[in-house]
Amino acid sequence: MVGRRVFLLAWVLFSNLGFSEGSSVEALDNVFGEDKREPVLSAEYPWSTIGRISTNCTATLVAPDIILTAAHCVIDPKTKLLNKKLSTFSLNMVAGRSLVTVPIDQVWWGTTSPEENRGQDWALCRLLVPLGNTYGWMGVVENTELRRVNMAGYSADFEKGLTATTHLGCVVHTWDNKGMLLHDCNMRPGASGGPLFHMINGAAQLVAVNVAERRNGATGSVTAPSYTPELANIAVPAAAFLPTLQTILKKP
Repeated sequence: MVGRRVFLLAWVLFSNLGFSEGSSVEALDNVFGEDKREPVLSAEYPWSTIGRISTNCTATLVAPDIILTAAHCVIDPKTKLLNKKLSTFSLNMVAGRSLVTVPIDQVWWGTTSPEENRGQDWALCRLLVPLGNTYGWMGVVENTELRRVNMAGYSADFEKGLTATTHLGCVVHTWDNKGMLLHDCNMRPGASGGPLFHMINGAAQLVAVNVAERRNGATGSVTAPSYTPELANIAVPAAAFLPTLQTILKKP
């Protein structure tokens, strides 16, 4: 099991915050065919579990005080240390205003080199405030058979990333030879760390975290007529980070 833990010092911020567009640590995402993203304007569950971290990535509550995101959203690619901009989590941000913003206290990650080890491009962060007790959280499950999922994230091309969008009913097409999920969920920069999930009897089950794309030689994200394996979006399945999450939750 790969993972490390550090402590971050931050002030508790319960005010509504806005963020600048883009992030140097963002991976990108392709759009396939018609852009089927819809704005997330609801504060009801499961949308109440999704928010934005201060590095401009997406993150999801997966326990009362634990959020899931991508490793490249918390690691500085130059220093291989924690990104100095990582400090807070803003829950259910809509038009730059969140339900609540709280400090990040501890961080565990799968790799310090996500570009070379994309299959471990995940991170778990402990919050100073257990927001999940009020707003709920997503369960994390291993499901290698699931094909239809929902995905949400704070794509920078929609309202400058200040409101999340979701692609409902997008498709997990296959697994690559490194165990990563290839999917066609439409997203753009800012959606890194976003959840791939489905609903079972009213409960959200998270099966993977969105991390990157394939461009087939293009210099940036592409809008393609349809999905192909060469232009797939990439997600890390729950099997990669669930053991670490279970270990964290067992600790007092």
